[in-house]
Parts: sequence; structure tokens; C-alpha cells
Amino acid sequence: MISSTIALPFSLVVTNYKNWDLTLQCIDKHLALENLAEIIIVDDCSDLPFPSISDPRIKIVKNEKNLGFVKSVNVGIRHATSEIVLLFDSDAYPLEGYSSVVSDRFEKNPKLAALGFVTYDEAGNQTASYETEPGVMSIILGQAIYFKLHNPNRYAATNLVVYSCAVALRKKAFLLDGGFDENIDWMDPDVDKCISLRRQGWKIDADHRLKAFHKGGAVPQLTSQRVIRQYKSRWYVLSKHGKIPMKPLSRAILLGRLYFEYLFLRMFAPRLYPPEIAQDKIKGRKELINNSRTYFS
Repeated sequence: MISSTIALPFSLVVTNYKNWDLTLQCIDKHLALENLAEIIIVDDCSDLPFPSISDPRIKIVKNEKNLGFVKSVNVGIRHATSEIVLLFDSDAYPLEGYSSVVSDRFEKNPKLAALGFVTYDEAGNQTASYETEPGVMSIILGQAIYFKLHNPNRYAATNLVVYSCAVALRKKAFLLDGGFDENIDWMDPDVDKCISLRRQGWKIDADHRLKAFHKGGAVPQLTSQRVIRQYKSRWYVLSKHGKIPMKPLSRAILLGRLYFEYLFLRMFAPRLYPPEIAQDKIKGRKELINNSRTYFS
């Protein structure tokens, strides 16, 4: 049973880039469930007109130039005045009230730094919102194969990373070392932060009583660019934390798989996909191989 802990004041941080409809939906869903102390929207230099907002708790911070997701999150959390900050993607929102659970968990454990929500799609199926701390096989095998062998929703309380799509954070812990590592390009800043916090003695957890919807894919981009950014970020994070043993061998195995995929796509992608998709997939593998010295250093 949940204790009678008085609900802590929360700040909500949401980043926005040309997604005002989704961002406002996210905020409305929170306000329908909880009485938040403040809501901080970090607009990443959108060229769309700002909506008219009358709620005095809502503050819009507009970046003077496009900074990207990682830096925008750091901006938003630095502006937060509450010790507990909820970070949600614009295309995510809570499905149930959360204040009593979040307050109880953070008050009972002063070393708790991040508490993940469990996310669901339109069909009510659980989607990836946490995973056990990844190792080198997560990049050598590739995301699709790795997740088939390694269920991202398999709970492991002692070795967990939680995703930034829907998470409650202790502000002072998050801002250690400046927040998200701004050397990371969009993918995996949450994985990096969770690993760093755990190594500093903080706790990371998820709670199945915290339920959220997450659509995913709110930022449109070519598959080739998504793959390139994913590989670069994951290699950087694993290398940063010393999780790539025998780095030359690991790099060679990774490049061997990418080269095999490139040859396979050259031969069969035109038969399996529309021309523009086939060329995009081939382009992504080719760039990873050609720039391997830079991307996988």
C-alpha cells in the first residue's frame, strides 16, 4: 500500500519543436490529473506561432537558436524550481495520477535519482521505457536483433536504465556534471545519465504503477539519419563508460556486420522496399562504414 505521504511539488518539463498540438495535449493530460507547481516548455526555436496560454504556471523558454533535444532538456531542468522534475516527450502523457507514487518513492529513498514510467501504445501494449544497462553486444548485434534476444522490458532493479520519454527526476542528481552529456546527439543521453548516476551511488528504478502513453517518432527523420545517430551515440556512451572490451576487435566485428548488411541491401533492398527507402537504407550503412574511423574511435 502507498503511504500517506504529502505530495511533493513537481515541475514538468516538455521540449517542443514544431509540435505544439502534441505539446499542449501532453500538458492538458498532466493538468487533468495533477496540480503541478509549474510547467516549463522549452521551444527549440520553432518557426510556428506560439499558442495563447493563460495558465500562470506555464512558462515558455524559447531557445534563440536550435539546440536539439539534449541541450533543450538541460535548459528546461535548470529553469525548474521544484526538486522533483517530470520530464516527458511531447508525444507522451500520463494515463493515471502519479503524485502519490512519485512522492512516496522519492521521499522514502533519498538516493533515488530517476524513476521511470511504464509506457504503452495505442493498442495498450507495453513499449520500451527502460532496459537493463546495455553492453557492447547492443551495438554489435544491432538494435533489432539485440532487442529480440534481450527484452527491453525485462525488469532488473539493480541494473536499470530508464528512458527520458516519461520519467521523474531528482533535480540535484540530474544536474550533477551539468545534466545530459551535450556531446551526445539525441540518442542515448538517458542511458548515459543513468549509468553515470549509478556509478556515483544513486539509484535508478521504474514503477509499474506509473503508466504513460508514448507514441514515439514525433521527430520525423530519414531512417539513414536515425541509424547513424543511433550508432554514433551508443558507441560514444559505451566507450565513455568503459563498456567496450577489446575495442579494436569489437570495432572490426561491428564493421563486418555493417558491411554484410550493406552488401545485402545492395542486392535485395530494391526488391523489398520502394526505391527511395531502399536507397536511404543503403546510404546509412555506407556512411557508417566510410566514416568508421570518426564514428567508432
